Order: sequence, then structure tokens, then C-alpha cells
Amino acid sequence: MKTLPLKFLFFLLISTALNAQEFVNPIQIPPLIQDDAYQLNVIETQHNFNPMGTGPLNTMVPTFAFEDAKNPGTTSILGPTLTWGFQRQLTPTVTNMLNEVTTCHWHGAHVPQFADGGPHQRIMPGDTWRPAFEVKDKSATMWYHPHAMGLTYEHVQMGLSGMIIVEDPVNDPILSFLHDVLPTDYGVDDFPLIFQTKKFNVDDSTGQVTIQAEQGFKKDYEYMVNGIIDPVLELPNGMIRLRLLNGDGKFSFNLAFTDDAGDPTPAHMIATDAGYMTRTHQLPEILMAPGERTEWLLDLRGVSVGTVLYIRNNVSGIPDGIIGNSATTQGYAVDRNLLKLVVVDRPLPPSAIIAFPLNVLPSEQPPISQVSRERLK
Repeated sequence: MKTLPLKFLFFLLISTALNAQEFVNPIQIPPLIQDDAYQLNVIETQHNFNPMGTGPLNTMVPTFAFEDAKNPGTTSILGPTLTWGFQRQLTPTVTNMLNEVTTCHWHGAHVPQFADGGPHQRIMPGDTWRPAFEVKDKSATMWYHPHAMGLTYEHVQMGLSGMIIVEDPVNDPILSFLHDVLPTDYGVDDFPLIFQTKKFNVDDSTGQVTIQAEQGFKKDYEYMVNGIIDPVLELPNGMIRLRLLNGDGKFSFNLAFTDDAGDPTPAHMIATDAGYMTRTHQLPEILMAPGERTEWLLDLRGVSVGTVLYIRNNVSGIPDGIIGNSATTQGYAVDRNLLKLVVVDRPLPPSAIIAFPLNVLPSEQPPISQVSRERLK
């Protein structure tokens, strides 16, 4: 057996280090708005996607963002997380400060046509849209994004997206009980995670970096969570809730929770797009198409401080024909970690959850006495 030359081994180590994921960027948690009369500005701004990393993306890049008009300067990508409540009357305003038309669509929400924010409700440059509507949804995770004709993809790629949390109704005995049992402290034990991809263009002469927004792409793109490449999220060693949103413009993700060795670690899904499920399900992975949301519980009680977990994109498990697998990306997409989770010593109130599976929300099945129509063959 031949011994490899020392020079070759050194080159191999350097090559491996250069291609390794750094995971040095603390994740950004979008600010929270708890105001039924919230005011959003659609702005042009700049954002650093890789602030602690190496390479050309550690720089300010032109972006779009939704900004809390009452707290300017708090977002440079995406938008603040909005909190809605069942049967609350919302009177938001959305002001378009771009030089092109846009809209603001409440994705997944049960809203009337005049408040939907679709392509038919254009907000011209400098104009303000003032919808008013009652929240018809109960507990759920949704999101908002532009929906202008021919510009939806471009505006999402430039950074316009945000999460909506419909809070548990206090007048519903089951949902109010769940609110007391489940993690609900935003940014402490309840975290929003928005998964996306972007392709960047680098001008070799000036070094300026821009987002390729006007065209689709199949390869040479970057994965990110909450607008950060190779992010790290510190989690207290307690009961943790993670709200996952596929906010991408084209790719599906096959997300899995793993330990530092790549082996599956227990994660319990508690909700989908429509809200809570009837019971929790421990799943090895979940295929999420663009726009889909899921919610998960991680039981980190008793887990050693310093333990490392990951949320991984298991591309090899994405079926044929689903955009985001290896075949649809010319082999660019491979199994890789998207988010590093590190357990830290940060006390949380004791959780009332004893064991899994956990019964969550009973299915709503109307009694047969309420059936008023019959369908005959």
C-alpha cells in the first residue's frame, strides 16, 4: 500500500476546509408586531447575508424588505412577524416605497377578496393600501408576500416575505389550554424559520454583489434561513417550538432533524398549513413545497449544553419530478445541512408535556343531524 505524499495530504486538508460549511453566522429573528393596526413599508435597503463568513457574500447587497413603519431600520431582509388573533379586526396599511408596483398577499388566510392582496390589488409606487378585515382563522402559521402580476417571483427573491402567527384564541377552551402547554414565547422558545434560496451575481471588476431576481436558476445558488447563509440558532435546553416555512420561489425542501453525526434526532410535528393536527407525529423528514408551513416540538430537556443538532435538506429523498432534487438542479442540490442548532444553558419555565405522542386538537366532525343536503347518484 502506497503512502500518500505529505504535500498531497496538505492539499486535501485545505480543500476539505474550504468546502466545509462554516456555520458562523448567528441567525436573525425577525422583529414581532403585536398591533392590529400595523403599518408596513415596502422599502429598498441593503443586507449582509454572510456577515461572519468569508468570500464575496460578506458584503452589503441591495435588497427589498417589509419594514415596520413605527420602528424603521429594524429589517433589511424579509419582514416583521405579524401576530393575528381569531375574530380580531385588523386595519393594516401597506405603503409602497419602491419605484415599481407591488402587492401584499396574506398567504393561507381566510380573508375576503377585497383584502386578499392578490394581483388585482396593485399598490402603485408611493401609494398606501388600507385593507380592513376580521380574522377568520384560528391557531396557525401563515405568511405574507407580494403577488403582483409578473413580479411575484422577483420581489420574493429580492427579500419580500414575512411570517404570520395566528395566536391561540383565549375564548376557546382547548386552544387556550394548548397555549398554556405549548411553547409560545417568541424568540425564546418559539422560533420562526424561513427557508429560501438565492443566486448572487458578483461583478468581477467592482466586487459588487446583486441578487439574480428576474430569472429562474437551477444551480450555483445559496441556501439560507431567515436571510442568513450557514446560520446558527442557539436553543435553550427545554421544550422548543420551531415554525418552518418554505418561503422559496421554486424549490421544495426535504427537511430532517439530525444530530452532529447525521443520524435522525426526535422531532415531533404538531401543525401544518391548516393549524394543529389531532396528535403529534415523530417523522424522519418532511417534504415541503414552496409556501408550505409546519410546526415542530424539540424536547431538549436534559440535553447536554453544547450539543449540536442540524436541520438538513435530504435531497436524496425528494421524488423524481419535484423541483429541488438533484435531477432538476443539474446535480447541484445534494444532501446538506441548512441550519445548525446549538443547545445552551438558558433556563425555561418547566413544560407540562410529559411524553409523546401528544394529543393536540380533536378533529371537528359535525354530527349527522347537521347534514342538510343529500347527494343522490
